This record gives sequence, C-alpha cells and structure tokens, in this order.
Amino acid sequence: TAQWDGTTRSIWLNGVQVGSAAASSLNVNNKHLLVASTYTGYSEYLNGKIAQVLIYNRALSNSEILSVFTNQRTRFGV
Repeated sequence: TAQWDGTTRSIWLNGVQVGSAAASSLNVNNKHLLVASTYTGYSEYLNGKIAQVLIYNRALSNSEILSVFTNQRTRFGV
C-alpha cells in the first residue's frame, strides 16, 4: 500500500508499514492519475503485475490499512 496524507508518504507491505518520509513539493492535482509509473516523462514503469487498485478520497488510518490487507490476503495466498 502507498499512502500520502498530505504531509507524509508511507509504504506498507503485508499490512505492516515498512517506510515513511516527509513529502515536500509534491505536484498533486486531479488531472493525472498514474499507477505503477512516474509522472516525469512517463518513462519509468513497474515491471510486474498489479492485482488490485483501491483509491480513497482520504488517507486511511493504520488500522484501516491493516483491515483491508487482512480482508484480501487469502485472495493472494498470503
């Protein structure tokens, strides 16, 4: 899971937060949505597969992220 709450960006793996950093000068708008790609030049792409994308209009809490993972984990053999 990738999360951005307006101040901090966080990465979660299997329901556990594995990293976070303060995010400054992010260019967030409602015109572009890229999944598994960088915006700059559209030249960096994920070399893999994405099984599910969930987009929320707010940052989920830690317990909500864990709940989503727990509810979906058997689908992916975890």
